[in-house]
Amino acid sequence: MKWTYEKCKEESSKFNTKNEFRKQFPGAYRVIGNNKWFELYNHMKLIGNKYNRLIYVYEFPDNHCYIGLTGNIYQ
Repeated sequence: MKWTYEKCKEESSKFNTKNEFRKQFPGAYRVIGNNKWFELYNHMKLIGNKYNRLIYVYEFPDNHCYIGLTGNIYQ
């Protein structure tokens, strides 16, 4: 299938997240990225960021620790 702008727009409009869209239509997802048609994602909900993260450590009195990763530093 040839992914035109209009066909990509039609299919992407059916999804709420890029991850759902990518899983169902990997070819269209790739074409959108290659052509920089990122406006087709404007309606989609953001569900995290792979760069804005924080690693944290809780140290307990018995010298054990818990190491975690979060995207929400205020929680």
